[in-house]
Amino acid sequence: MPQRPLNIFYQASESDRWFPYDRYPRKAFRELLYATGIRRRRPSGHRKTYKNIKRGLDRADIPYRDNDFRYAREHPSELVWVVGKPSLLFKENWSNPIIFGPCTFDHPVSSPNFWETYSNVRKMVLYGPWMYDMFSEYYPEEKLEVGPVGIDVEEWRPKRPQDGKPDRVLLYDKVRWAHDRYEKVIINPIRRYLRSQGIEIETLRYGRYFPEDLKVALERCRAVIFLCEHETQGIAYQQMLASGVPIFAWDRGGYWQD
Repeated sequence: MPQRPLNIFYQASESDRWFPYDRYPRKAFRELLYATGIRRRRPSGHRKTYKNIKRGLDRADIPYRDNDFRYAREHPSELVWVVGKPSLLFKENWSNPIIFGPCTFDHPVSSPNFWETYSNVRKMVLYGPWMYDMFSEYYPEEKLEVGPVGIDVEEWRPKRPQDGKPDRVLLYDKVRWAHDRYEKVIINPIRRYLRSQGIEIETLRYGRYFPEDLKVALERCRAVIFLCEHETQGIAYQQMLASGVPIFAWDRGGYWQD
């Protein structure tokens, strides 16, 4: 008997910026820029997660329907899998039973009444055990499942040995709060120290590069200095690990900044 396809869904969350409902013309304008080639699309971590989920299903030969909203509405008893922020749950007003996640939200404080609001969600998928521990303090444990982010290790497998690389370090700048301050007290001092040791530096700033830029940098660099206050999914650093490049991470300590 053939396997019934999964119903999986993802849409990037949109919010108004300058006036009510301006997210719609802004989105249309961005899509026009992408279509004409004036602007290139930088995939978000959530979009990468969804793409990797589909790659994993393809590799496991598991059939699925991709964002088939009409089918889901016409078959309200069938399970749907919604990846991304709760905005898609609210927007569609689902009748179907739902698996929700990953890419939900960073902390239960964002939605303390989640299970009352979305009563047809059967399970929430979280990135890893540490997020499960955090969410289970506020949400019913039987509703939570751990589903690690999938990384295509074949795509990121190193193409050259580490000892064949020059003395070059990738400085991955994902400092998200008070960047000007941390540039003075952390980023620039690191740069000065590396240069004093005769080590070349290559810099990538979060949100300002394309996936192929990271691949090229990892092929050229022997190590990464990863500067970020905290991570939820950590797509980029897992891609770095899959590339066989050692990472020096910033342990900022203290509470989350958001």
